[in-house]
Amino acid sequence: MARKNDASVDVYEDSSTSAKKPFPSKFRIILRIAISLIFALILWGYVMTTINPERIREVDGIAVTTVGDSDLLTRQLVVKGDIASILGTVSVRVQTDVNHYFDVTADKITARVNIGDIMEAGVVTLKVSAETSIGTIESVTPSTITLEVDNLETKSVPIEAAYSGALPEGYYCADTSFGNDALTISGPKTIVDRVIKAVCTIPLSDKTETFSRTYELVLVDSAGDIVETTGFTSAFTPTVIFSMEIKRTMTIPIEVLIAGTLTDAYELVEAVPQPSSIVVAGDEDVLNSLTSIKTGYIDITGYNNDFVTTTRINLSVLGVTLISNPSQTDLTVSVNLKIDEKTITHTLYDQEISVENSPDDVEYIMSRNTLDAMCTMDYSLLMAIETGEIKLAWSIEMPSIPNNSNGQMFYADLQFKLSLSEDSDMIIAKQTINSDGDLVTTFQLYNDDGELIERTLILSWDRTPIGITLTSGSI
Repeated sequence: MARKNDASVDVYEDSSTSAKKPFPSKFRIILRIAISLIFALILWGYVMTTINPERIREVDGIAVTTVGDSDLLTRQLVVKGDIASILGTVSVRVQTDVNHYFDVTADKITARVNIGDIMEAGVVTLKVSAETSIGTIESVTPSTITLEVDNLETKSVPIEAAYSGALPEGYYCADTSFGNDALTISGPKTIVDRVIKAVCTIPLSDKTETFSRTYELVLVDSAGDIVETTGFTSAFTPTVIFSMEIKRTMTIPIEVLIAGTLTDAYELVEAVPQPSSIVVAGDEDVLNSLTSIKTGYIDITGYNNDFVTTTRINLSVLGVTLISNPSQTDLTVSVNLKIDEKTITHTLYDQEISVENSPDDVEYIMSRNTLDAMCTMDYSLLMAIETGEIKLAWSIEMPSIPNNSNGQMFYADLQFKLSLSEDSDMIIAKQTINSDGDLVTTFQLYNDDGELIERTLILSWDRTPIGITLTSGSI
């Protein structure tokens, strides 16, 4: 096959057929493009391997750190505020060859400010310096950082506890302690000077047993506001160990112990302690063993009226703590002793019944000529009756009996009279009949202290009329 060219069309001559065909122009175009691409790749490879041109790589978010920290502290200076937040991050532009362009990453770059050259407190602006392990630094944005520098102040502040809520009812805080009583803080002088104490908050509402735990501390100023600790040095320890001893509480009555005896006429009505009970805290076994807290013995020998005395109870010996005043080890108890005459019930047997207005020549028989009287009275009145100071008399008035009535029985009502001897110091204040029909007599007299007192006598007897039978004579 032979090829012939004319001015406009490429043709092929087929020797077998002697026919002529045109050469396609599209194929020629594709061929030219392919040849051009091959030459371009060869040229690009040459440039990349031989020339290796420079490129700029920009990396964002590079954290800025400090150098010269120890030099700054040596001058007793400190950056005010949260330095990590103030320094922030920068963007760094790095020039590198094409081959290492994608190797330039944030971990290959560092950015720093030198605070070791700061000589005094105040506001300073420092240049941000960057370094890279690949390529060279072209620029840093922002290129400077402004810091506020303060004098370094160190002081010790007391540690206190602030309680949230209260212990459940029936429990008591016996003792508290801190692992450390004070906290040393170092930081910017203008901030440290505001701090007056360190406080930890202790929740109590769920505590029923002794505990020891670590709690966070906050710094507080004189107004009670929290002081932020940003800019403080590592010497600041924001925690403390707090311990609390918790004991159970119990209300225990006071029991008064009595020694000696009163005379037969008197009795101890009551001994009332003040306080009558106290709330104490103690170990479980101690509280369980206490049914009462006993006073010392009070001697009542020789007393015949009320009196007040005091006694002491040593609580420390008992192993308990007084809740109202934990530091008080001796409890003073006032005891009001009420002493009164005994109220007794006594029977007066065979009390004679006299007959009034009976003629001398008349003989008669009475259905009963004595009676028994039941007395409820203060003890001293019995003595007055037995000595005759109080006189009791029962009588009847002789009834009118018709002539020739011998052998017949007539009835007369009993009469009673109570009187006092002429030398008695008592007076009869009043006489009444109670709901049982008994005679109630109230006497007034003065006791040994010159006080006017009252004594009561209640008398009851059989009030059945007395029968009289005339045996001789006439009325």
